[in-house]
Amino acid sequence: MLHTQLIQRRPPYQFLKNRIIRIVPTYWGITLFVILIYLFFPSLFRGMVITPDLVILSFLFFSSIFADKYPILYVGWTLEWEMLFYVIFAFGLFFSSWRFQSGFVVLAISVVCILFGEFIAIEFLLGMLVAYIYRKFNLGNHKGVVIFLFGCGLLLLSISSKVSTLQLDRVLIWGLPSFFIVWGLLYCPQIKIRLFKYLGDASYSIYLVHVLTIPAFYKFSSRLMYGWNGDILALFCVASSVIFGCVIYSLMEKPATIKIKALWGH
Repeated sequence: MLHTQLIQRRPPYQFLKNRIIRIVPTYWGITLFVILIYLFFPSLFRGMVITPDLVILSFLFFSSIFADKYPILYVGWTLEWEMLFYVIFAFGLFFSSWRFQSGFVVLAISVVCILFGEFIAIEFLLGMLVAYIYRKFNLGNHKGVVIFLFGCGLLLLSISSKVSTLQLDRVLIWGLPSFFIVWGLLYCPQIKIRLFKYLGDASYSIYLVHVLTIPAFYKFSSRLMYGWNGDILALFCVASSVIFGCVIYSLMEKPATIKIKALWGH
């Protein structure tokens, strides 16, 4: 978000409008789909109870942060943190100076972390730091590869049983390695392949639906693919999730985004 704003500064309203158009319609649409499936086939949802207050909290992005509940679409808990960051970042845009804006965002996120006792929001600050360093310093491809490999090494350490016993916060276990991985890759040459670009465009839909396609696939495979190798099943599961996510992107997310932009005067 900081990188795009540094390229083309947008006022707070425009910034929030762009984020809402990008995030909300697809998330609400899939959430509504889950609610309808629950109403007609409640037996498919083990241990899940959808109540009116949970519906409201899920649509408002309030459930996990303010009510300590997972939203109806489980992976939406990450989007709730993301939307909170967008609101904080938008308020920071009222300052004319980037120094004051960044200072406001850092202070606000620090307060949020202290109030909720959850430090995942620090990862947004790491992302802003990457944007600042990338625009300030041109380190070149070779140094970028070294930084990337260093980040990969840190990430591999997270699978060590010794690390898991340290009770470290996720910011240190996964956030910091991700910081170096993203930072290093920014300096690497970009490979232009249409398929990969399409998958990148569809990544949001893939992310949202995989929490539905994975259990659906294994329910299906337990009956028709019983006895298959677990690794082979996992590959088929990943492929089915990607394909279904691409279908949602092409048939729902992309057309809805174009339509909403046209109606909202984007």
